[in-house]
Amino acid sequence: MSISGLRGMFTKKSSKNLKFGISVIPENSKLSIEKNIELVRNSGLDHLEVAFVNGLYISEKRAYEINYAAAVNKVTLSIHAPYFINLSSPKSEIVEKSKELLLKVGRFARTMGAETIVFHSGFYYDTPKKTFEKVKRNIEEIKEAFEKELISVKLRPETMGKRKEFGDLEEIITIAQEIGGIMPCVDFAHIHARTKRFNSYEEFNKILRKLEKRLGMEYIKNMHIHVSGIEYNGEGERYHLNLMDSDFKFDEWLEALNDYGVEGVVVVESPEPIPDAVRLRKIFYDKP
Repeated sequence: MSISGLRGMFTKKSSKNLKFGISVIPENSKLSIEKNIELVRNSGLDHLEVAFVNGLYISEKRAYEINYAAAVNKVTLSIHAPYFINLSSPKSEIVEKSKELLLKVGRFARTMGAETIVFHSGFYYDTPKKTFEKVKRNIEEIKEAFEKELISVKLRPETMGKRKEFGDLEEIITIAQEIGGIMPCVDFAHIHARTKRFNSYEEFNKILRKLEKRLGMEYIKNMHIHVSGIEYNGEGERYHLNLMDSDFKFDEWLEALNDYGVEGVVVVESPEPIPDAVRLRKIFYDKP
């Protein structure tokens, strides 16, 4: 079936309520987090994901200041938790430190006013089934700790781009199905790099249909999405690229998001995220 034929199948869900934003690693930026918030707003964007990928090192006072800056500029926030979180490690001390760190990030996110925490779950040290059960058990314990401390920030395990990493689409959807209140962070570039597929209008719709079938339309209306260009090989993701330097068919991807009525947040993780995010937002909102 042609793209135009497929498009007609989804127009009943069409929506224009999707935020676009960028991800910033604070220590790699020449600007403070507050200045990045202003940059997001002045660029016509809506969201900033603060990527504390090398550790959480900012004071509670700074968290309140960031919260205030985001509120004034009407920019929503999310946090990417440190990369070294590992909920599947065979070393119990690493798992416990990872859970403690995610709880610390949760407390900080609550003060900062972040809506979501994105995190990487770990690697395959055992069979996929045993790895899944271990990751699931540890996420359940983190969620219980959040509930005990009345932290309402959404936990979102991310779909991962390397084959050695836990987190293909099926695994992340199943985690969300089996643990109430957990939602996926769907990285479409990672899915493409991991599978060498899912790079057409029809395939993007296939992902969205699967998400709706398994998690419901409520999830489609509250997605947290990562996207970028991506370089990959037989093992999956190598590194991120700007969209125009990659093979990712972002025009067909945007059309699928629009026709399916996706709402929520798109976070651009390109090396130069502002131009890519502005480009995506313009295409999305300019099309009927």
